[in-house]
Amino acid sequence: MKKIVTSIVVFSFALTATAQPKPSIDKKLADKIKNDSYMPFVKNKALEVMKTGVNAGDGYREVWIRDYNTFIELAAQVTKKEDIKENLLVFFRMQGEDGNIIDGYTPKEKIGKEETDFSYSKLEPRYAAHKNTVETDQESSLIQAVYKYIKLTGDKSILNEKVGDKTVATRLEWAMDFLMQHRYTKKYGLITGATTADGEMYSQNRVMELMLMETRILLVIFMIMQCLLSLWII
Repeated sequence: MKKIVTSIVVFSFALTATAQPKPSIDKKLADKIKNDSYMPFVKNKALEVMKTGVNAGDGYREVWIRDYNTFIELAAQVTKKEDIKENLLVFFRMQGEDGNIIDGYTPKEKIGKEETDFSYSKLEPRYAAHKNTVETDQESSLIQAVYKYIKLTGDKSILNEKVGDKTVATRLEWAMDFLMQHRYTKKYGLITGATTADGEMYSQNRVMELMLMETRILLVIFMIMQCLLSLWII
């Protein structure tokens, strides 16, 4: 674990050193945006959407961990603390046998007979799980979501919650160990991912979701920074 922390930190400083100078903030523009009377309307609409559920949108039946991590703070404004916590615990109940974290979960009754690319867990019989193996941000997204949950609610008891034979805290470390064992490259000392795409290619070619023998491995800066942030949290 120390090795990956060191590697990612060094890489982060390298990125910072080679980055272009930050442009100065346009205070006039910033104030205009901050005082825009339309912004409260936009936020209220966002809160209305959150009231309908935490799936990724009308076109998605799944609750995705990267999306949940993104809007958990907004969802907490219109959702009971117990429900926010329960949504997080589902991901731990469906954690892979090697420690990996799923992308998202779907109510089992919504899965068609022809759909076979789902996994299941005895710890969570209500849902079917799906994972895009080309991605490497599921584990770090869950860690950040748990951190935000604790920061929002002050409820640290989630870390001691028993899921199967492991506590949530242990499972968080297990998730990061998965990255070290299966997504870490000694050659570069960094976390790897692969090519992924949304839109038409995504819907027509499900291979874009899976890491295969012929998949071209990439060093994805976003995912590396996600891991760095998560290691800082742990």
